Amino acid sequence: MTMGIGFETLRGSGAHWRAGAVYHSDLLHALRLAYGDRVRLLLVEAQHGTPIPDEVKSLGDAVISYPTLKRFSSTWAINHARHQALGQDLLPDRILKQQGVNILVCGVLERHTSLPALAYLADFQHVFLPELFEPNEVAWRNAAYHKTAERATRILVTGEAVARDYRAFAPEYADKARVLQPVSHVPESIYARDPRQVLGTYTLPDKFVYLPNQFWQHKNHALAFEALREVKKAHRDVFLVCTGNPGDSRNAGYFSQMLQLLSKWGLRDHVALLGSVPREDVFALIRQAAFVLNPSRFEGFGLSLAEARAVGKRVLVSDLPAHREQEVPGATYFDPNRASQLTEAFSALWEITKPGPDYALETQARQAQPLRQRAYGEKMMQVIREVYNPDF
Repeated sequence: MTMGIGFETLRGSGAHWRAGAVYHSDLLHALRLAYGDRVRLLLVEAQHGTPIPDEVKSLGDAVISYPTLKRFSSTWAINHARHQALGQDLLPDRILKQQGVNILVCGVLERHTSLPALAYLADFQHVFLPELFEPNEVAWRNAAYHKTAERATRILVTGEAVARDYRAFAPEYADKARVLQPVSHVPESIYARDPRQVLGTYTLPDKFVYLPNQFWQHKNHALAFEALREVKKAHRDVFLVCTGNPGDSRNAGYFSQMLQLLSKWGLRDHVALLGSVPREDVFALIRQAAFVLNPSRFEGFGLSLAEARAVGKRVLVSDLPAHREQEVPGATYFDPNRASQLTEAFSALWEITKPGPDYALETQARQAQPLRQRAYGEKMMQVIREVYNPDF
């Protein structure tokens, strides 16, 4: 029997939230590796309007779209009445079932569904850092997360740290949480490419540190720039490469503030801001870098660590529970509120690391990766079988 798994687009994934697209992409790869054509991976265009990212589209067996109902038409009226009376949306479920969806994987669950639903909640940053959000955004997230906890059959989280936060947030639904730590998919093609090619593409020096975080306030770029200012006093050749979306919807002026810091501290010749780059270039930059840096103040997971681990690259990261959970070999940790700690570790690593792949670590990572991916897919199937268990 073939199982149909519907993956509804995560809100904001793609251009605005790269990790959302990568999360689904990595999970699709893992399920395909573990189960081949025994699973049908069906991509569902969510009603909240976020399109299916291009990097995900090619991985699915089919795309499912909901029709737009004309307001006050007979079909709209029937569906609306059912939603008001029973709390169910008849039409979306009927379409999904007709297309062979047995399980729905989604983000925030914005409607009731009769399908078993596995809802992914990335983190609870708005609870711990509410000052970074508008009050109405905090209120929306609280309400949406509570509804999701109530409506979903299971809640998928990326680590024990998020699971603890979820259980504290919705204790009445604590038993629904399931930890599913992502494993990055690394195309074999990246190893056929000399990572030094990326130097010419972006006019970069041979040796640099790579910080692949979007320019969101909690990503803590200011701390990285402050440490860089101090490190360059002893190492004039130090260089930092940043990639990621320069926009933060919560603070439109944040990126400009970071540019001002770079000018004020005389760092414009020591930092490259590349914006969003193709995923194959992300892996090339990781491989070529001396090490990967992530100074974030809050993470539910930490995608850059997972990607660095997948290709055998050293990391210098903030000491957060989510980062510790990943157990990246050789990781160096620092307090994300203390620039002096980061400066010391940054300087020490710059002295001992070389640019380009560490072939011993890379070989180990490549050998382990298929087994880790397969285990990821199998762990997902364990969760699915808790709520849907045909002869499969």
